[in-house]
Amino acid sequence: TWTAVIAQPTALRVLIESVSHVLTDVQIDVVSCKDFEGLSIDTLDDNKVCMVSAKLPCDVLQRTPSTVTKPDLHRFCVSAENLLMALKNLNQQYTLLMSLETLSGRLVLHSCDELTHTDALTTSMSTKETLEAPPMRLKELNASFEIEIKLEELRSLVKYCHTMGAPEIQF
Repeated sequence: TWTAVIAQPTALRVLIESVSHVLTDVQIDVVSCKDFEGLSIDTLDDNKVCMVSAKLPCDVLQRTPSTVTKPDLHRFCVSAENLLMALKNLNQQYTLLMSLETLSGRLVLHSCDELTHTDALTTSMSTKETLEAPPMRLKELNASFEIEIKLEELRSLVKYCHTMGAPEIQF
């Protein structure tokens, strides 16, 4: 299993609070590669209208019985409301250790004092099933639009383009 070590839990709370206005469920990628190490959110909202992209750099470790290595990518999905409620109850002065239990698939948030190694609070929450589809680039999304415009507004638009010196207008 992996462990994300977040030295500033306030940053994660602010990030989740920001995206919770758009997303009901947050799909988080735990990434560890040469370009970026930390938590990443790249998803569309429920209505497939708004692209949400956010990153939080942090240390990511994968624990095995004999060694500690770096993982490539792990993905989990949780309710934004539940995660935000759990983060608000954690002591923001402590370090947050985030991990995913292998057997149950539950997300574990464990806050502790890094210097004295005293535990403050451990919270566990269920995760939602994620679609293991590969990441999709925004340019790869197929979309078609139908725009209706009133004739007066079209005339105003054409006049504005002419005033601005546009060489041509395409519809």
